Amino acid sequence: IVMITAASTSPELSQKGYTTILRTIGTDLQSAPVSAAYIADVIKPKAIALLHDKQAYGQGLVDAVAADLKKRGITPVIIEGVNKGQSDFSALITKLKNANVDFVYWGGFHPEAGAILRQGADQGFKPVFMGADGVDNADLFAIAGDAAEGVLATVPMDFSADPKNAAIVEAIKAKKQDPNGPFVMPAYSAVQVLAEAANRSKSDDPDTVAKELRKGEYETAIGKIAFEENGDLKDFHSVVYELHADGRKILKSQ
Repeated sequence: IVMITAASTSPELSQKGYTTILRTIGTDLQSAPVSAAYIADVIKPKAIALLHDKQAYGQGLVDAVAADLKKRGITPVIIEGVNKGQSDFSALITKLKNANVDFVYWGGFHPEAGAILRQGADQGFKPVFMGADGVDNADLFAIAGDAAEGVLATVPMDFSADPKNAAIVEAIKAKKQDPNGPFVMPAYSAVQVLAEAANRSKSDDPDTVAKELRKGEYETAIGKIAFEENGDLKDFHSVVYELHADGRKILKSQ
């Protein structure tokens, strides 16, 4: 079976030798340089903490960002994992405050991020806070309230705002579904390339279609794409957005 994932970002997926698995989303190794560059060149914090939820996605993000910061000569003062589902972060926040942390990068999802932000604000700890697609969720504000205002997220470009995708957006809305979100257009693109590869190869054999996918370029909702032999995209550009409770996402990097 050919599988094209629009949400799996761990580099390990394409390092296992699978021949019928590809992706229409960038890897952590492709998004981490964007985060690291923004941290180093724009935020310029004095004391960085990298936190994660000890899961493959979250820890993978932190490992990748840490590696890119190291290339820039930047060493975080704290790199620490918390338990997924943890609800009390008072000890962690005290540790961050004592280390004079003014910037937190979070590798994980919005429930724990929201709790850290809310409890941090309650204790007077309000660093610049950045995550990835795991924090780009409206429920972050339901958990953290005003403490989540201005959180930064390194995510795929908002392809739903591209005029060429207007018909796709309207079709999704007509089904009473949300065309926004970091994985919607990558998922739509996965279906596009799968169908096109089957048409080009005139076959529904998984191995034949998988080989065809690695040939040439494909026009999709996320732009013109091509695949590496390992199934990764040859190029995928993430950007940094500033998130707000009213739904606004302000583009902070190109």
